[in-house]
Amino acid sequence: MRKTTLLIISIIMLQSVLAQPSKETMDAKVKNEFDADLISHQLIGPGGIDREFENGVWVDYFTQPFEVVQKSEYPEYPVRYKASVRYINRGSAWLFHQFTVGSSSYLNVPPPDKNEALKLLNADIEKWIGADWGYAVGAIESIQFPADPDWYNKTPKEVAFYISAVFSAKISNTQLEKAEHLYRITLKRDNLKSPWKLLWGNEQTDKKKSLAKTTHSPEEIKQMKTMKQAVEENTAQNFVDALPTVADAPVFQSDKQLFYYLNEKILTSTPQEIEAHLMKIVDQSCYEDGSTVFFKPYHAEWINNLVANADKYKKAFCPYPGVKAEQYGQIEFLNRTLTNYVTMTGKPVDGTWKIVDFRFSPPSDVMLHQMEGNDTNCQPKPDLTVKEVIRYKVGDKVTVQFSNGTRPCTIDKTDPNMETRYSVKIDGDTSGRAYWIEDTFISKR
Repeated sequence: MRKTTLLIISIIMLQSVLAQPSKETMDAKVKNEFDADLISHQLIGPGGIDREFENGVWVDYFTQPFEVVQKSEYPEYPVRYKASVRYINRGSAWLFHQFTVGSSSYLNVPPPDKNEALKLLNADIEKWIGADWGYAVGAIESIQFPADPDWYNKTPKEVAFYISAVFSAKISNTQLEKAEHLYRITLKRDNLKSPWKLLWGNEQTDKKKSLAKTTHSPEEIKQMKTMKQAVEENTAQNFVDALPTVADAPVFQSDKQLFYYLNEKILTSTPQEIEAHLMKIVDQSCYEDGSTVFFKPYHAEWINNLVANADKYKKAFCPYPGVKAEQYGQIEFLNRTLTNYVTMTGKPVDGTWKIVDFRFSPPSDVMLHQMEGNDTNCQPKPDLTVKEVIRYKVGDKVTVQFSNGTRPCTIDKTDPNMETRYSVKIDGDTSGRAYWIEDTFISKR
């Protein structure tokens, strides 16, 4: 029993002896390694032993953190480097193993002016707010520096720090959450005298603090514009406002008037003017719900395609092109060589017509060369006047052209299967006889 106790004590004493390399040894190792431009060096904390399983055996390492301060390329700003020196246990001795990869920061660099930093953050929220850009609604309530921003100068020209921001964001199709978010912000400048620029930001998601949650209907949540949507709409509005001024479109009495009008504007306008004309005649259904400038993806695509390929359209189509097919609200114009066509679709809206679709496949350069100067498919100007359509109702007093002359009559019946056909009775004819007459032989009196 006594022998066992002595053995244990001996092992403990041996481990105590080998508990760590001497501070003098480690200090000298650090000093020798970082001797160039060295200002100061020190070991940080007691260090410690950790055991790792390598190649089938357990190996003991002693790791000692340290800090050195050295002169840098900026005389007024020395650089501080933090890392660790590691020793490996080899039987009865600790042998140097490696210096770990560390991190450096520059000292004495004055932090950016906080007000200037806040201006940068407010001017470009999208750059640092991350994924919440597509969910945050309304304005950011506050952006503040915490008590310790933890300024970190990677170089005198690049600094990182913390800020907190309070705003509300959609967290489901029925809930809005107001929360305080913590971000790590990075600024950069071209040289020591140039102004700071915002580089990026990263949210510390585990530091988010929920302040309040409110419940709304799905429709209410949908109507709340996110920061991303608000900026996109503002950008689109600025784009529309910058388009050339063009005359308002006339009131179109028929779909064909709209289609020929659009064809003429494409052939005689610049791409920017074409887009301005489109803004006058595109139907509201082509826009995102609640917007007057932001198009739904499909409609944005055909508008962009038309504007981008306007020059090819001009070469491909005549002022009065041949018609491949037409039906109520739609027409297909053939190109100059009858090899392709454009499809325009419109709809009646509030006493006029609006465009809702424009399908155009730009011809290749070879096809355009074949079309140059080819007027084979160019047609005479069509008659686009719309005759007034008069509808009568039972009891209306009219004049009717019969084969033996005109007679004053009264509308007796309407034809439910043919809206242009009426039953009339001659005024004063006591026989009660009625006649079915086409409206071309009827006029008001």
